[in-house]
Amino acid sequence: MKKIPIMFTFNDNYSIPASACFISIMENSNSKYEYDFYVLTSDISNEHRDMLLKDMSNYKNCRLEFIDMHNQFEQEYNNIKNHSHFSKELLYKLNCASIFPDLDKIIITDVDVVFLDDIAKMYDAFNAKDNYYYAGIGPIKTNKPSYYRSEAYKLFDEEDIIKLEAGVGAGFLLVNLYQIRKQNIEKKMFDYLQNNSDKLIQIEQDVINIVCYNHIKKMPHYYMVCSYEYDEYNNDLLIEKIVNKNEIKELKYALENPLQLHYATTIKPWIYTDSTKNELWFKFFKMSLFSEKYLTEIMKNGKSVNSFFIKFMKTKLYRVLLKIYHIIKR
Repeated sequence: MKKIPIMFTFNDNYSIPASACFISIMENSNSKYEYDFYVLTSDISNEHRDMLLKDMSNYKNCRLEFIDMHNQFEQEYNNIKNHSHFSKELLYKLNCASIFPDLDKIIITDVDVVFLDDIAKMYDAFNAKDNYYYAGIGPIKTNKPSYYRSEAYKLFDEEDIIKLEAGVGAGFLLVNLYQIRKQNIEKKMFDYLQNNSDKLIQIEQDVINIVCYNHIKKMPHYYMVCSYEYDEYNNDLLIEKIVNKNEIKELKYALENPLQLHYATTIKPWIYTDSTKNELWFKFFKMSLFSEKYLTEIMKNGKSVNSFFIKFMKTKLYRVLLKIYHIIKR
């Protein structure tokens, strides 16, 4: 059977969403393939490991392995000023070529996602001998100001801003381990991390897009759709804000046929239980062993998010208040 290697990086706080993510992958899997799950972590409890293993034991073509990273990158993570809701586990994406020396390619995905189609489609995005280091999904270009030119990215120079604007999201990637080893890209990413930790905002995503500029393949937008896009592009008037009119058709198709649905902001369905597209997350979560233990707790302690709050989060005032909050927190 053809093997599809998939790497995940998360801590114990994300064991609940990981259960829904894993099940969604296998519920949309192809019986002709074997799906090898590799979880890079430092603190997942034995109880949660066992529950995830039992969930995956229901699928004959799935193998789940935990790789203990022994808190690698903890010092580098502590040097980063802007942590937001990101954990140090995200930095494990930068050394996967060393961790898997016998693999030529691997898929990396975050776990605050669910899959609605076969993840194996991403695996053939390029041949390992091609001159790409990553394949990923870029944003739809609109006429609103670039996020990378906001106050948050004021420490980046113009050259880096251009690279970031041309980049992809790190939540769903195909990684060319063969070329990264051959071109010594891992060291270049580590060096950039060490020298620029004070200004990173989206941590590993910033590093990948700047260091690997011109060696990243863009995939169709439907490969990864963020849940907030259903709010942002919920009518024709908003869609008209898209700069490239050819992308309107692509966006509409993506919203109707997402391969991966990414709950990319702090609005997570296991926290905000009436958030956008939460029903798709709960569809897979309720199939997990975790649902028996945590579903009542989630529904009891979950918060509500209304349309006013969603709109407020898109304003400049919200971004300013969030920045002040992080300064006070530090």
